[in-house]
Amino acid sequence: MAYILDAMCRNQFVEAVRLMPLWHSLLGHFDYLSDDNNIKSHSNHGFYQALGQFFAAARYSHFEYLSVFQKQAADRLLHMIGRHFSAEGVHLEHSPEYHYSLTRAIATLNQPDLTAKTLSLRKQLDSLCNVLAWMIMPNRTIANFGDSDRIDFKRRNALFGCTEFLDYAISAGGDGMPESRRLAVFPDGGLAVVRSDWAGGEDFREAAYLAQTAAFHSRVHKQADDLSFVWYDQGTDILIDAGRYGYLGRTEKGSDLWKQGFWYSDPKRVYVESTRAHNTVELDGRSFDRKGSKPYGSALERWGETGDGLFFIETHARQFRTMRHARLLVLKPHDWLLVFDWVWDNEKKSHDYRQWFHFAPDLTVTPSGRSLVVSGQDLDSELKVLSLLPGPSVSAPVRGQEEPSLLGWWSEMGGQFEPVTSVSFDIEESASAVFATLFAFSDETVCSNADDQRVNVSGRRARFRWIAGHSIHSLSFNRPAQGNVSLDYSTQSTPDGAPSAFSKCQR
Repeated sequence: MAYILDAMCRNQFVEAVRLMPLWHSLLGHFDYLSDDNNIKSHSNHGFYQALGQFFAAARYSHFEYLSVFQKQAADRLLHMIGRHFSAEGVHLEHSPEYHYSLTRAIATLNQPDLTAKTLSLRKQLDSLCNVLAWMIMPNRTIANFGDSDRIDFKRRNALFGCTEFLDYAISAGGDGMPESRRLAVFPDGGLAVVRSDWAGGEDFREAAYLAQTAAFHSRVHKQADDLSFVWYDQGTDILIDAGRYGYLGRTEKGSDLWKQGFWYSDPKRVYVESTRAHNTVELDGRSFDRKGSKPYGSALERWGETGDGLFFIETHARQFRTMRHARLLVLKPHDWLLVFDWVWDNEKKSHDYRQWFHFAPDLTVTPSGRSLVVSGQDLDSELKVLSLLPGPSVSAPVRGQEEPSLLGWWSEMGGQFEPVTSVSFDIEESASAVFATLFAFSDETVCSNADDQRVNVSGRRARFRWIAGHSIHSLSFNRPAQGNVSLDYSTQSTPDGAPSAFSKCQR
């Protein structure tokens, strides 16, 4: 409104009598926005209200009595930046797309001709831009956790010039400078990212990338995706997130969906929000509580990089008041990923557990005994998926299921709903569950001897061994209640190329 009025004032053919109603309407907006009760400061909507107030007042700064609205808006913006972002600069609405959108908006304030107070945003803006660089995957799309579309940065340069690190990520190394880190963890924001390297040019997209969302800051844009992750390797997506689909069909207050925290009733929207649509553990076929559950903030516990090229991220969250879920992700880029989950009911009641995985749409998932074989045109080698423990059973792959319920779908962009392959490893009627699912790149046999795996009752110490081709892999970890997580990993060749170390090797 302020812009249109300004443009009309500069047009000699617009009569003054037509300007006054707009001017009085604009003053009415200023009056309305001056009341804090009318500002939705709990979400990004309030940020945009204050942003509009700021720029509208700035446009008419030659009217001295409007300066109070500009100052009020600047104070609100600085306050909300501190409220909407973690100390490290992660937006707290669980969605990288909203982090991107608000960072763009904040960047508009970083102009020398604005008030001195806005100049203090430079430091905050730098941290927001550097965090965004970690959210950009090697294929230059955004990690689409929560309510995020898969923004393609190959066609977006709105934030180019914010920081050299973000320039590097946006341009695939064509401009700017990368960071030296390969593991970035934001413990307050609840986000962890592994990137195997920052090579530029044609090699940029060949990096391995693992990002985990481990946060519950508020109900705003929070999906039931606790401890979920996405994985990209060998130049392509492997495990993906469901996306947002859209905000369609308001749920009826008091309905079952409303009680579970679903604000929208469209079945496709309900699906992408649900726990089973994410790479995490589902309990009794229910989605994690969001309405009525106290937000826990960040679920990140410990993380690190070892001297033999392993990365690990440990997380822990409580669900349904009595359930505890600890997860340890261990990644050897371009080689293998181990997903270890320990779930326990403090009341020792029996439950059904499903450890879900959702594969990129262009990948083919084929059962092979107790394991899965994943292939794709862009994969350099096959990906073998198997449980290293005897307890879980693997489900049949599901793709684009509509009945009896939606399963095997993702939404790359708003309004899109495309089939993908989903599988689960299942444990039924047990007070606790332990999963150790291995994803190993190999064109040869990958198998393990279930009798040779060890996990203690608390899930804090474990040892795993598996064969991939002619190599025996051994991995053990100790994650004590206090102190550091330790990992020990080694490989050795099998004698004469035969898996004699595992007389009962199971594929």
